[in-house]
Amino acid sequence: MQEGLTGEEETNYDGVKTIVSDFTPFFELWTTVETWEISQKSWRTDDFEKLDAVYLEETVDNAKKLSAKCMKVFRSKDNMGPILKIAEAINKKVNEFVPNVPIIMALRTEGMKDRHWDAISEKVGQVVKPYPGFTMKTLLDMNLNKYEDDIVDIGEKASKQY
Repeated sequence: MQEGLTGEEETNYDGVKTIVSDFTPFFELWTTVETWEISQKSWRTDDFEKLDAVYLEETVDNAKKLSAKCMKVFRSKDNMGPILKIAEAINKKVNEFVPNVPIIMALRTEGMKDRHWDAISEKVGQVVKPYPGFTMKTLLDMNLNKYEDDIVDIGEKASKQY
């Protein structure tokens, strides 16, 4: 429109919607990979008591949805083998991590007190309690998944008492 005011020929933008549509899966894949890799590293190495469980849960959910969506899109296009492999790899990493989310959410509940940590330690047969240097990696190395129901129950009790 403004181009016409200057006497210039107006640019046809009809193809922009198609370009945006074609580019979106790539943008979503690369931002998902970047967010996942940065977050994953931080979660594993930062102090467990500083871990933002809500952000972790949202990031995992988004990465799971977007990586699955990207895989679907790239499977339907020709010559996307290398890109599809990246989407599949991030999807695999995310899905391998998903079972840890309920335990992490339970242990990062606001109302967790010493009595809750003691109850969890008693259930799992080893000391589970944050200390200086305690990270999510430390927690994951404890292989607590078989105690998920007990840990989630204790986390819910702590939340209700908070």
